[in-house]
Amino acid sequence: MISFRRKHIDNFLKKNNKFIKGDVLDVGGKKINRRGSFNPTTINHRSWKYLNTDPKTKPDFVANANDIPLSNNTVNTIIFCETLEYIENPLEVFSEFRRILIPGCYILGTCPFLSPLHGDKEFDKYRYTRTSLLDLFQHHKFEVVSLKEMGSTSDVIFDLLRVQLSYHRNLKNIILLRILNLLKPIFLFLSGSENEYINTGYSFVLKKND
Repeated sequence: MISFRRKHIDNFLKKNNKFIKGDVLDVGGKKINRRGSFNPTTINHRSWKYLNTDPKTKPDFVANANDIPLSNNTVNTIIFCETLEYIENPLEVFSEFRRILIPGCYILGTCPFLSPLHGDKEFDKYRYTRTSLLDLFQHHKFEVVSLKEMGSTSDVIFDLLRVQLSYHRNLKNIILLRILNLLKPIFLFLSGSENEYINTGYSFVLKKND
């Protein structure tokens, strides 16, 4: 059962694919066992490479995001989805992004807010508000093309219930999970515009101007 959060992430990438071009670096993404319905092969780009600390994901670069093995001004697009919550030193990471990104090019990213811990909960450490994200982006003088909340109250409730019932598999929870899936159209109906107080997380598009 796909989460509302994953649906919002896929929709964000599809709606903003005009910013994706040239040589793409997917930071924290997975070349194998990729999640969601967004397919990089549908995007007009020159190359799509992955950076990840986990060699099991078969990345092009096994490295930390605060020490990217690429030269200055060599990347056209950085994809940074659902990875910021793992980062110990975000200022260092965005300094690296600014170093490798070609002027006039973009970063597309997402991060969770009112969202359950990921499966690798021992590494999932941080949650950010709109204000903290703006402070981070402006510190490195990125132009904020967009910064949007993803989802609202019903999305958060659905995803919390989904994880609670999925992580503790017993007969009762299996039955309740099936009921939740049957009720999903109601949650979709209740899902309204983005809520600045209660949401699953944020999406952002940043531009390096110089």
